[in-house]
Amino acid sequence: MFHISYKSLRYFVATAEELHFRRAAERLGITQPPLSIRIRQLEDDIGSPLFERDRRNVRLTKVGAVLLEEARPLLAQTELLSKSVERAAMGEVGEIRIGVTQSVALMGKVPRVLRQFRREYPDVRLTLVEMLSNAQLVALREDRIDVGFVRIPGTLATTQTDFQAIPVETDELALYLPSDHALAKTLAPVDMEELANETFVFYEREVATGLHEPLLALCKRHGFEPRIEQQAREPTTIIGLVSSGFGITILPRSFTRIGQEGVVVRAISDPGPPIKTWLTSLSDNRSALIRRFCGHFENLMT
Repeated sequence: MFHISYKSLRYFVATAEELHFRRAAERLGITQPPLSIRIRQLEDDIGSPLFERDRRNVRLTKVGAVLLEEARPLLAQTELLSKSVERAAMGEVGEIRIGVTQSVALMGKVPRVLRQFRREYPDVRLTLVEMLSNAQLVALREDRIDVGFVRIPGTLATTQTDFQAIPVETDELALYLPSDHALAKTLAPVDMEELANETFVFYEREVATGLHEPLLALCKRHGFEPRIEQQAREPTTIIGLVSSGFGITILPRSFTRIGQEGVVVRAISDPGPPIKTWLTSLSDNRSALIRRFCGHFENLMT
């Protein structure tokens, strides 16, 4: 059993195809003596001449012809493998497991940037995994996803040192009312104090931490605690309950894309800090692919 290196095969195939040592050396970008030495070493390792040489001609022997037939596809496959590995190292191929909340599809920028990334890197597979924001943080730590689009309080996103978080979407809170509600008759922004005695429909607390806390804080700042009598897990259900007259709700303005009949959306005169969505990954993630993905978003969001 003998070993043939990739370099020896390259030198042999170039010589076999040129049938001329000087031209083969020029093709390889080397001088002729190292090529001749490498071919002789290869013949010694195999135990048989690969070329018949005289002063005018170089011809393949039968052994050389067999080696050439087998070497060409091997070289092609090796070069393909090398290019694939190089592209992977540069973050141009592979798979990214992306955690998303239900509301990602309702956002304006994130779907657009995802489409652009897929166009620019068609060999990168984006696998979306739907899960709650808090669950995404756990999944990141357990290596079940690579990145996550999370809607969590900004302090949580930026103070946990094992995460890096890039703000990718900013949204303002708005008031969603049944179309026959008294406040729906005006186009002017609604003061929060006017909602103190209203019945609210909202998310279950564990489903939307990033929205639940801002709602409570907003109401508290205006002197009341919201009376939440109906809870749901999906925005379409919440807005559907508003349409059916079960109460009012406060949600990001982007949720107007749901387009529920019988619901009117009004601005709030003091909506509080904007709601942010963060592209989150582990701080110590060294994957070139993940760095490229996060960098793509960061560049387009600035």
